[in-house]
Amino acid sequence: MTDQQLELGNLQVEVQRRAYQRSLRITVRANGKVLVTTGRGTSAEEIAQFLRDREPWLKQAMRQFKKLREQYPKKRFLQGEGFLFCGELCFLNFAPTLTGSRVRFEVIEPHRELRCWVPRRHWNNSFYVAPQPQVHHELRRFYEQQGRRRLTERVEYWSDQMQLQPRSLSFRSQRTRWGSCTPTGKISLNWRLIAAPAPALDYVIIHELAHLAHLNHSSRFWSLVETFSPNHRLLRKWLRDHQYEFDFLAKESELHPVDLLDT
Repeated sequence: MTDQQLELGNLQVEVQRRAYQRSLRITVRANGKVLVTTGRGTSAEEIAQFLRDREPWLKQAMRQFKKLREQYPKKRFLQGEGFLFCGELCFLNFAPTLTGSRVRFEVIEPHRELRCWVPRRHWNNSFYVAPQPQVHHELRRFYEQQGRRRLTERVEYWSDQMQLQPRSLSFRSQRTRWGSCTPTGKISLNWRLIAAPAPALDYVIIHELAHLAHLNHSSRFWSLVETFSPNHRLLRKWLRDHQYEFDFLAKESELHPVDLLDT
């Protein structure tokens, strides 16, 4: 596979050439990136014409994703900025600490404060007024730790309730895949679910445990899910409609282009 960059007006297009592919295919990603895949023998002019023929569709897709980026602005890691945790908005607060050698986070109840403890040797007043993107890594670490712990607890609870035990449990981080279950009974869950409301997190667990009894989406499968999650349709819709609420937990934003100031 070979890569190539093309420009069509103000549009930057990445071209990936594959030896086995004959047709032209186009993908517009949420961050505005346009990807064309095609065979090795397709000329640049053919690709350009392919894009011109689909210009109205491309513009519509770009407008839709622009609205999404406006709806879900890129996190700046500012004092007072809100982050979803367990379905509720927690507000970031920086504070210096005399102990510890690295940045660490905790959620402080009952005020839903997302406290970021900064080692005194790194502390300065800019934490109160300026973006602090360097804390992103530790924020992800905190959410992953909390997600793994919470999901493990809830799997144990629902396994007892449903009398269905997974062979193993693992964790991943994906944009829209919340869970999976293999034919051998291995369940994988997305630790980003720690940002979701508790009923939505529980629904995903119930869904995957139900696959231990029915490795399909038959009426019997959905009947089992509904027994333990009566509002599963609404919860599934919430996860689908709010997928970009979790974008701040990606290593690199899947919604916003890379900002050169952040690299």
